[in-house]
Amino acid sequence: MSEHLIATIEKNRTEQIRVSLAHFSGHDICSVRVFFEADDGTWRPSPKAGLAFKVDKLPGLVEALTQAVAKAQELGQL
Repeated sequence: MSEHLIATIEKNRTEQIRVSLAHFSGHDICSVRVFFEADDGTWRPSPKAGLAFKVDKLPGLVEALTQAVAKAQELGQL
């Protein structure tokens, strides 16, 4: 599996959200996963917090997130 890290977003002091693209089992995948800082200082993927989906679903997710940003701004949350 080849993986390309696209972005790392700080979630809080001990967690990050990582967005990556990968090719896995014959499919192009987008992964959005929470990583946590382990006791030894390394960053490890959370086994429960995240999602992975085929890249062809990415435009729909971007559109939904764009709508969420607009709504959050409308509500004064951003």
